Amino acid sequence: MSISAMYMGASGVTAYSTGIGVIGNNLANVNTTAFRGSDALFQDLMSQYRTVGQVLSDNTGSAYKTGTGVGVSDVRMRLTMGSIQDSNTSTDLAIDGRGMFMVVDPDEGTAYYTRAGNFRFNNEGYLMDPNGNILQGRLVDPATGVSGGATDIQLPWEEVTVNGQTTMAVVSPPTPTQRMNFQYNLDRDETDHSTDAQDPFFALAKLWNGASDTPLDEDSYAYSSSIKVYDSDGNPHVLTTYFDKVTLNDGTNNTYWEYVVGMDPDQDGGELAGTSGAGLLLMGTLTFDSNGILVGQSAYTYSAGGTSFLSNWTPAAFSADGLPQLNATFLASGGGGQAQDIGLNFGLASTSGAWANLGSGASAATVGAASSSLPTLAAMERDADATTGYSGSLTTLSQDQDGYATGYMVNVSVTSAGYLRATFTNGQEQNLYQIPLYIFPNEYGLRSEGGNLYTASPESGAAIEGLAETGARGSILGASLESSNVDMADELVDLIMTQRALQANTKVISTADNMINTAISMKR
Repeated sequence: MSISAMYMGASGVTAYSTGIGVIGNNLANVNTTAFRGSDALFQDLMSQYRTVGQVLSDNTGSAYKTGTGVGVSDVRMRLTMGSIQDSNTSTDLAIDGRGMFMVVDPDEGTAYYTRAGNFRFNNEGYLMDPNGNILQGRLVDPATGVSGGATDIQLPWEEVTVNGQTTMAVVSPPTPTQRMNFQYNLDRDETDHSTDAQDPFFALAKLWNGASDTPLDEDSYAYSSSIKVYDSDGNPHVLTTYFDKVTLNDGTNNTYWEYVVGMDPDQDGGELAGTSGAGLLLMGTLTFDSNGILVGQSAYTYSAGGTSFLSNWTPAAFSADGLPQLNATFLASGGGGQAQDIGLNFGLASTSGAWANLGSGASAATVGAASSSLPTLAAMERDADATTGYSGSLTTLSQDQDGYATGYMVNVSVTSAGYLRATFTNGQEQNLYQIPLYIFPNEYGLRSEGGNLYTASPESGAAIEGLAETGARGSILGASLESSNVDMADELVDLIMTQRALQANTKVISTADNMINTAISMKR
């Protein structure tokens, strides 16, 4: 009996030594990023069955069993999340859910899975973990926003020259302005600064002098507003809209304003370049009802072939979304230029892309002094934030345009849906990659490879790829890291209990040894 007791004690020492090793590993990794602690689970070994007294012919009789010791049944990984800590690095990532990142060894091509999101870009633009493995993501098409299959995340570097220095950068290409949006209030009580008895709606346009330093004198208009637009090369240009009230009593109680849109005559590469009309791009009128609501608009662009100044200006073409368009040709620094159409939005659009009330003529010369001859937008649609004609003040309420210059990446961030998003100096943002997450049928079956890395095994099953915020994968938290899920206080309590259990088993061994020695000494 003493010998079997010694074996039982030895099994306890072996098992609890393993348990202390598990606890020691947990404590050693208490500050390891996204470390998952483990628990040693114990089981009893096979028991021996014995009988008390006589065994009857039918195998009945009193029986009892004695255990033969203890063993480790499993060392099971804890799947609970660690706490989330903020980070000052945008490429530090944490997962709020069950998902895991996939990284690939660039040399061996081996796929690993990890929850440790301490990633950094190397000098080749690859997003890597501390072991040199590359994070996998789906490349996002900038035109369609569609993501492809998982591949190495690498910044789309290209060689550029900035301020005379050649460097590698991620570039946001320029986009020419295609639309300008304005919301003004044009004071109903304003006076008429420029008058023309024959053509009161185009008095400003007839005063335009592109050969002068200032095409329009300041006292010739009531209000002006400028906006910066961009050509196809990303070069900025300033367009200015000038407004003046039209004095007219036509019995309708409407209020009329004329406007012209112009640019620096020296930058004009269009048909009017070198003439007094240089820089003049668009002329037209705005009509407000008695309540100050914008109810009509006309717009004219230059078209050569007329017999007089105004006969060369015909109703403007429309953009795809029903806005009157001006056509500008901006001179490039090396000479020449490319024409571009820009839609002008004061708050009115034509859903049919056509003019109504053109009458017998198709030029500004046919309007004269009759407001009834003004064309307006067919199938007109008005925005809620359209330009107004209330009494009070001349004000620019809002203005914007959709073009921008060349930009260079200055920062990256990661959204909760896993998009790696670049921010550029031109104010634009672009999704470069979408980072997928992976789950497993049996996460307990993952094989730990060290370095916060796991590989799939037959016990875990194959990885199931999906996107963040789908299923149990969870969301991705940028500029954050997951801490170890080891609780030091709990581990120390377990360590004390396991140590006591090991000491008790060593006592079983020494006691059994004493009993054997006593039996031997009795024989002597």
